[in-house]
Amino acid sequence: MDKATVLAETVWQVRELRKTVPDLEGVCGGSSKDCVFPGGADKLSLENGDGDNDQGLVKVTFSCEDRPGLISAVARTLRSMKGRVVKFEMVTLGGRTKSVLWVQGLSGGNEGIGMLRRALKVVIDRLNLPGISKRSRLA
Repeated sequence: MDKATVLAETVWQVRELRKTVPDLEGVCGGSSKDCVFPGGADKLSLENGDGDNDQGLVKVTFSCEDRPGLISAVARTLRSMKGRVVKFEMVTLGGRTKSVLWVQGLSGGNEGIGMLRRALKVVIDRLNLPGISKRSRLA
């Protein structure tokens, strides 16, 4: 098989996978909150696990384009906020990813959750880093 044939087959398979994402979202019964598949739109939500944020859990759910370094950037953000991941689930499909993290140890109550939300929003929304080539990101 020559390179052109392999490339054409790969492009076809990616297009087919992207077509299946809306079909798979339909399996969720319209409830994107409980859906295990990544959605077509970027989403971020944080929920309190209980009333005491210093000892309790915060459930972080996000869906976005998958890219190299995404989880590392999320981990750095959580470390900077003194958060510790106690459980992590991830589904990747058709170039999209959905992750659910249960984070413990955030301080500052609702203010800490708000700061974490803003920091994660920056990480999730960052599709391409200016001034960094694709090759250097993959190295």
